[in-house]
Amino acid sequence: FTTTITKKDNTGILVEGAYHFSHSVTLHDGTSSVNQSQWRFMETVHGRNYISLSTSDFSPGHKITLVLSKRLQSLRKKYQTTISISYRGESGSGLSYVYSNGSMTRDDGINGGNDLIYVPTPKDLDGMIFLPYTAGMQVVTAQQQKDAFEKYISQEKYLSLQRGKYAERNGSRTPFTHIVDLKIKEELNFMISGKKYQVQLSLDVFNIGNLINRNWGRRYYQPNDNFAPLSFMGYLSETQLIPQYRFDPHQLQSSPWLVSNSLSPSFTARWIAQMGIRFTIY
Repeated sequence: FTTTITKKDNTGILVEGAYHFSHSVTLHDGTSSVNQSQWRFMETVHGRNYISLSTSDFSPGHKITLVLSKRLQSLRKKYQTTISISYRGESGSGLSYVYSNGSMTRDDGINGGNDLIYVPTPKDLDGMIFLPYTAGMQVVTAQQQKDAFEKYISQEKYLSLQRGKYAERNGSRTPFTHIVDLKIKEELNFMISGKKYQVQLSLDVFNIGNLINRNWGRRYYQPNDNFAPLSFMGYLSETQLIPQYRFDPHQLQSSPWLVSNSLSPSFTARWIAQMGIRFTIY
């Protein structure tokens, strides 16, 4: 779904706003170069041989674009300056919550992974088995892990809405992004020996919000589009298939996504400036 409103007048002002929404589902995105990887890294509940339709890794979600442009020119159009400011707001990329440290389904052996987690209710969580462990000199008890995981679920919006259900493949997303770009273009037109020439000077500042404030203009990503907050520590025994878990309370101070470190203007979380010059003979 797309809708666009554009307003342009004779004074050189251009205003444009657009809203886009798109949702796509897939059986398998097929993004790996090796068939074994195509199969083993798929996020599922019942195993990789029993996948179902899910939100695609490439489902765009929401997108908002706004453009404001003003053109200034001399009476004889020898000089022309155009200043443009554009805003782009986009949904983050898909994110799946999975178990780490092994596979419950065992379709890829005990060392497999990417099983989608079950998001327990408070009652479910009370009955889950957590194995105590030592972090440095501190022993993290089973009850401390349960209390921390309860808090973790409560503070993650998607997980708190999914209690009593399995997490969905790409059911969550990284945060919405807000990017503002600035472009200034100067055009100089002149005649020499009856020929028309133009020199165009330009300055682009991509993600100018980050130039103003280092915490603005952030873009986020998660490697492989999944995050494992909870560790599956195997079953109670070979005959008692009761899962055991571990949860690191330090995750309460972190997030399941990272800030992009790309230097490409399309993906960077930093500001980038670019100057240009073009000479044209008509």
